[in-house]
Amino acid sequence: MIIRSQADISKASDADLHETYQALTGKRCKPFPNRDVAETKVAMAILSAVNASGHLGTPKGTPAKCLTHEERLAKAAEKGLPNEDDLAERRPPEPGPKRPRRALPGRLVATGQGTSRLQPGSSRAAILAFIAEEPRTFEEVLEKFPDDARGGVFKLMEKGHVKED
Repeated sequence: MIIRSQADISKASDADLHETYQALTGKRCKPFPNRDVAETKVAMAILSAVNASGHLGTPKGTPAKCLTHEERLAKAAEKGLPNEDDLAERRPPEPGPKRPRRALPGRLVATGQGTSRLQPGSSRAAILAFIAEEPRTFEEVLEKFPDDARGGVFKLMEKGHVKED
């Protein structure tokens, strides 16, 4: 017997709880390890089924019904809506190959030009001031600014503040 309301959960047998869970979710599963787990899973499945059937269209002012997985699929097909299984099969695309890291620059020289305005006190402004004192290697910059060197130097190069000598 399939349970359709939360009030009936405590009166149902373990076999009914198992059957209800499978019917509402459309998943086959092993018997639940204990009664508390069974009651909780069935309660969540009922809430989910009511929510899903409500999204398939319920007349205004009427509560959504607890429909089984098969009933929801049939209702979706009848209305021409995508069903849950189609939506579950949609996966985000696989990420492409990782882009190789850019080669580290050699000797860095400040150009005295640049297309951006650096904020005073920022790590990029400090890196630029360090390079402006005298040409530096990337390793020297990395030693002085271990956390910000890579991103800071590449951004300064991109904006024209620093160039590779």
